[in-house]
Formats: sequence, structure tokens, C-alpha cells
Amino acid sequence: MPGFGVALHVLVVLTGAMAVGWAGGRLARLLKQPSVIGEIGGGLAVLPLIALLDREWADWLVPAGVTPFLQQIAHAGLALFLLGIGAELRRTRGAAAPGGSGWVAAGAVVPSLIGGIGVGVVLLPDSGSAVQAAAFLLFIAVAFVVTALPVLVRVLDACRLRGTAVGKAALGVAVLTDLVSWCGLTFALAMVDGAGRGWGWTLLAVVVAGCGGVGVNRLARAPWSRELCERMPRLSAVVLAVVVVSLAELSSAAGLTGVLVAIVLGYAISSGASDRGPAAVADRVAAIGRHTIPVYFVVTGLTLSLPGTVGVAWGLTAALFALLVLTKTGGTYAGARLARWPTPDARRLAVLMNTRGLTEVVLLQVGLVAGLINDTIFLAFLMASLAATACTAPLLGLINRRGLRAPG
Repeated sequence: MPGFGVALHVLVVLTGAMAVGWAGGRLARLLKQPSVIGEIGGGLAVLPLIALLDREWADWLVPAGVTPFLQQIAHAGLALFLLGIGAELRRTRGAAAPGGSGWVAAGAVVPSLIGGIGVGVVLLPDSGSAVQAAAFLLFIAVAFVVTALPVLVRVLDACRLRGTAVGKAALGVAVLTDLVSWCGLTFALAMVDGAGRGWGWTLLAVVVAGCGGVGVNRLARAPWSRELCERMPRLSAVVLAVVVVSLAELSSAAGLTGVLVAIVLGYAISSGASDRGPAAVADRVAAIGRHTIPVYFVVTGLTLSLPGTVGVAWGLTAALFALLVLTKTGGTYAGARLARWPTPDARRLAVLMNTRGLTEVVLLQVGLVAGLINDTIFLAFLMASLAATACTAPLLGLINRRGLRAPG
């Protein structure tokens, strides 16, 4: 247990991290961007900037004795936030394009996978085994496929597109890409598992997680469970939060990423109406994660502020930005046109699928910690992904303005 001084220091840093996230979100909204862009950028940049100005000040602000507690809090907040992503996946699972959704989904996934594998071949480290090389290629391919569902939902709401055919198609395809991304990440981590447990253990863990999700879903549907959650929502939220964080930690110790477990739980629980019962409790818990997620960004930024951290590879960042945008938007647009979507709607859908943001940051951080990628690739992907996400709102505005000027 930390002493009073360490606990106070942790509390001050947590308060500062959430304040940075709030300020970044406000600035992003002023710039007509999703608030999460500012939260991510502010959280990641604040400690590296302080370290650049004064290394000793940065070390005093977040000393070595405080860092482990911040990391634990950040991982707990991330698990609670991912519970909300699972719930969002559940609620949007039925969203689909009015026609030709298979073409749209294939366009959003296949070119990105191919592009990611191609980039992975170019960036493949010289050293390492064949299994490590395969894990690296799989991870880079998954990083190309990502569409950030939480950010996409907020963009759709801001642009009043959520109930339209474009919005429904975007959500449906985003659910698919998120499932591909998280499952791909799980198997990439299994391939480089230092404990040597390998594929068999991971497959078993995935099956157990799936069966557990089915059990949780049946439990959430039980009348007594709904009644308990409605009568004691705060106590139910505390119990659920403890369960989610504990299971995420246990699964990480067992070799299965806690990311997948938290998402499975959120998906399983949010099976009913979102305004009552277990689903409402899950939303309450996910809101806690949403408010504490800036701490995760600050902790991630802490790794970038350490002495010896490499600088930004601007050429690689620019190339990744171009390829991320080209493969995702180009593939989605081609799929939508093959499905006979009107050109303006196909363009809107292609731009929306390039929303990466938060999901990409989480995936990259997991890959960095697991040793799948190095600092240089992490930074390049991170900056390219944030830039691609920041382009979403301006490009949608441009498409809408062009549509208004079009004859007829």
C-alpha cells in the first residue's frame, strides 16, 4: 500500500491528467474535431513536452515511486472504458447497409489487410524467428484495419448521420473491423507469448471467454438480476467495476489480453434496454472509464518521455498516413460503388471508415508493451492515425458542401 505522500502525489497527477484531457477535449471541439482527439493529443504530449523543457521537473512530477500506481489506475480505467466499447458493439450489431453490405465490408477490410501486410514486410525487423515475424505482420495488418467505433459514434451524432443509411452502414462495418482487430491482436500476442503457452492456450482461453460471455448474458437477462440492478444501481455498478478489472487482470496474467475480456463482458451484459437493468449499470461503469481514460494517455505519454526515447520518423509517418487513408477510404469507396451506392454517400462512408483515434491508440500501446513494435513504429503509427482521424470532420464538411452545390 502506498504511503500518504505517494497517495497524495498520485491523486494530484490523476487530477492533472483529467484536467489535461478536459482542456484538450474543449480545444478539439472549438476546432470542430471530436473531443477524443484533443484528449489523446494532450495526454500523450504533456509529459514529453515537460521533459523536453526540464527533465528534472518531469521526474519530480511523476517519480518512479508513483508510476506503478498510475499504471494500475490507467489499466483499470481502460478495462472499464472497453466495457463500454463492448456495449456499443452489441447495440450497433444490427446496423447494416440497405444493400450490398458485403461489398462495403470487404472494401473496408481486405485492402487494409493487404496494405498492412505489405507495410509489415517493408518494416520487418532483420532479427527474430519466423513466428515473431508472422506476429509482427499480423499486428501491422490489424493496425491498418482499425476503425474506432466510439469515435465514429460521436462523429455520426455530431453530423446527424447516425440514423441514415450511411450511418447505419458505417456502424455495421465498424463492428466488423473492430472484431477483426481485437481478435487479430489476441492471436498476435499469443504468437509472442513469453511463457511459451502458444496457440493452444490462447484458443482455449478464447473459448472460455466466449462461454463466460454466454453465461454472463444469461445472467443479465434473468429477472432477478434486472430487479437487483434497478433497486441498487450504485452497488451493482461497484460490483461490476471490481469484477471487470479483476477479470481483466487475471486474463492478462493467464496470457489472454484483458482488452478482449472487457469487451466480451460489455457485449454480454448490454443485451437489453440501455436505460434500465444490467445494461444501464454497464453504462454507468463505462462512464467512469470514459472520464479516467485521459490517465491512460498520460501514462502512455510517460513512456515517450523517458530518456533515450527515439524521435519522430517523419518520412515513415507521412507514408503511413497516406497508406492508411488510401487503403481504408479507397477500399470502402470502391466497395460502396460496387454495391451501387450513390457517389456522395459512398464518399461519406469512405471518410467515416477512416476514423481511428482511440481504438488505434489502445491497440498500438498493447503492441508496444508486448514487444510487437518498437518506439519508432509506435510513434509513426500514432501520429498518422490521429492525423487521419482529424481529417474526418473537415472532409465530411467538404463533401456536404460539394453536394449542396451540385446541380439538381
